[in-house]
Amino acid sequence: MAELIREANSIKEDIGKLEQRFNVLVDKIVALSPTTSMPPIDTPKKSVQKSVQAATKSFSKENIVIGKRKYHIPELLDALRLNNLSLIEELRDSLAKIARQPNEKQILAELIAAGIPGVILTGTPKAAIIDGSNIAQMASQRAGKIAYLDTTKNLAHKGGYFPVLIIIDASLRHNIDNSSRLEDMIRSGEIVMAPPYTSADELIISEARRLDAVVLSNDRFSDWPAAKNISKRHVKVNGTTISLGDFHRSTSFWFR
Repeated sequence: MAELIREANSIKEDIGKLEQRFNVLVDKIVALSPTTSMPPIDTPKKSVQKSVQAATKSFSKENIVIGKRKYHIPELLDALRLNNLSLIEELRDSLAKIARQPNEKQILAELIAAGIPGVILTGTPKAAIIDGSNIAQMASQRAGKIAYLDTTKNLAHKGGYFPVLIIIDASLRHNIDNSSRLEDMIRSGEIVMAPPYTSADELIISEARRLDAVVLSNDRFSDWPAAKNISKRHVKVNGTTISLGDFHRSTSFWFR
C-alpha cells in the first residue's frame, strides 16, 4: 500500500509539472501568434483556454477595462508608436495590480491581440535606438525603404524593447521611397532628425548613453570611440526579410 501511495504522489507531482509547462507554452503561443488560428486545446483550465480563444480572434475592441481604469486601445497603440512611456508604465502598473486574478490572462491576451507585445506588458523593457538612415538604406534599391524602419521597430517591440527611438540623418528625406510619410513621422515625433550637415551617429551615441539603450544598426560605429561601450545589435536583411541578429563583439564581423 505504501508503495502505491508513493507512486500515486509521484504521478501527481509529474502532472503538476506538466500542467505548469503547458501554461507556459500557451502563454508563448498567445504572445508569438496572437492573430494565428490554432486548433482547440483540451484542458480543464477554462481561463487559459478562453484567453487563447480570445487572442486568436480578430480584435475589434475600442476599449479595455483593467480594474477601475478604462483604456482606449488606439491611444495605447499611439503610446507604443510615439514612445509615451508614462501611459505604457501606467498600463503595466494596472496589469500588475490584477496579477493572479481570474481575468488577468483574458485581459493580457486581449492587449496582445490588439498589437501590444506581451513582453512589454509584463517583462522588463529596455530602450533601443534605431539607426534609421542605416536601416532604411539596407535596400538594394537606390532609394531607402521606409518599410524597413517600420519592420525594425515592430521587431524591437516584440523583442521587449521600449521606448524605441528612430534617429535619422537630415539627408534621408531626399533618398527615401516615401518622403511624405517620413515627414509626417518627423512632425509627430516618431522619428528624430539630426540637424542638417551633421551625422546622426553622434546623436545616436549620446541618446544611447543617456537612456542606456541598445543601438539597432548594420553599422559597428568603429569610427566613434564614444560608442565603444554602447550595446549594439545587428539588423539583418535577407531579401524582403528583416531580423534582429547578434550583439556586436570585438570578434564579430558585420557587413555594411
